[in-house]
Amino acid sequence: MKLTPLRAKIHIPFIVSVLLIALLSYARFWSTGSLGLDTAFPPRPAAEAIGFLFTVAALLAGYGYWNAVMHGAELGLSFERTLRLAKILGTLSLIALPLLSNDIFIYLSCGQAPLLGANPYTDVALLPGTSYHQYVPPIWASGPYCKYGPAAVSISQFAALVGGSSPLAGIFAWKLLVFAAFLLFCDATALLLKRFGTTDGPAAPFILLCPILWAQAAGQGHNDIFAALFLVGSLLALAHGRFLLSILLLTVGMQVKFYLLPLFVLFFLAWWQTVGLTRRSALILALSILCAAGFTVLLHYPYWDGWGTITAIYGPLVNEQPMNNLAYLIPYGLTVIIPALRPYQAAIETGLHLSLTVTVALLSLWQLRRLIQKRDLPYLVFVRIMALVICFAALRFHAWYFIALLPLCAAGLPMVWLRWGALMFPLTLIFDIHNFLPRDSLILMTILPATVVLVNLLFLYRLRERLSGLP
Repeated sequence: MKLTPLRAKIHIPFIVSVLLIALLSYARFWSTGSLGLDTAFPPRPAAEAIGFLFTVAALLAGYGYWNAVMHGAELGLSFERTLRLAKILGTLSLIALPLLSNDIFIYLSCGQAPLLGANPYTDVALLPGTSYHQYVPPIWASGPYCKYGPAAVSISQFAALVGGSSPLAGIFAWKLLVFAAFLLFCDATALLLKRFGTTDGPAAPFILLCPILWAQAAGQGHNDIFAALFLVGSLLALAHGRFLLSILLLTVGMQVKFYLLPLFVLFFLAWWQTVGLTRRSALILALSILCAAGFTVLLHYPYWDGWGTITAIYGPLVNEQPMNNLAYLIPYGLTVIIPALRPYQAAIETGLHLSLTVTVALLSLWQLRRLIQKRDLPYLVFVRIMALVICFAALRFHAWYFIALLPLCAAGLPMVWLRWGALMFPLTLIFDIHNFLPRDSLILMTILPATVVLVNLLFLYRLRERLSGLP
């Protein structure tokens, strides 16, 4: 087979990266004999080698992704080839053990709880009876850790039912569901790209070949892929003027991951700009809102145990400490440089987090004002708002949150956002290196802090231009 520039610069780096990550997940399992994370690590020489190779895999993914997004057209990466390569990467990721994140064990524990007669939200004391609780990290296992919406729990309940009492069987039952969602997401995104007429530009590789998508969804099984799937379905329905279907799909997506809530504003704005305000359209909108509210009630009903159910879902999210984003990094850095400030670290974090939240709210309102005045584009505005929320105001900044941002990019992005994502998305894979290695690993202590700081600096770089520029 001839080694063309397309294969050398895009296909081979991606495929080597995904295979390396999959093999490393099994190497970690064989060296520890445990599925647990944060508790069992490979011996030192093996751990350092695994950490180095994992970093190489992330950089290879970044090299292929940059070439696909920035130079795909000149290398001959067509839309059809992009879609096919995305599905190949997802299929290869499917074979990896989900050992980059603890979340899959939390999903399955919450899903198995109702099968054992326990409410995953309120019967916290019964969660240790699940087959997966032993793999939930101590930081979560000591308290209520079911912080996902009822739609997410219903999906994980099915996987736990199929898996029975075998954790490994439950993991792969879950991964098969995630893989099916991944394939549907790819096809639905392809339809959305065609609807927007952006199949020939960089939007297709930016979304479909994003390392976060195939590594964290098909590979590591994060439930954000379900939120993204319902979101892309909602955007498709919205683009075709099916407003009732759109709001119902968005409601299900929000009941997987609550961070989709701001996108209801996008729905209302799109409805208003498309339909206009008449008595009949207002009646249809009111009916849609009532249907969405009723649908939300139905989703909560199987797990309802009084108002404590609501606080159990969203309470842990509110109480989490910021990590990886500026509200955490700045106070942490200050206390390292000036130890005398350590007693004030919590107060500085709280103040900075509040300040950034207010700043993001004001910037978001400014973005919406520009949109209402028709000085900006709807999907681009919401890419900015969601990225601001995730990078600045999120309680925790995890790479897989961006899976649900990807469908919003289907309408097209300016180059300043494409460059940012093409650099930032692969780097965030390295955030999970701590699940491979002991905390005192040389590779971890060298690579992880530098990567976290770099990702945040990349978000600040040319931020003003990314908040105001048009494609």
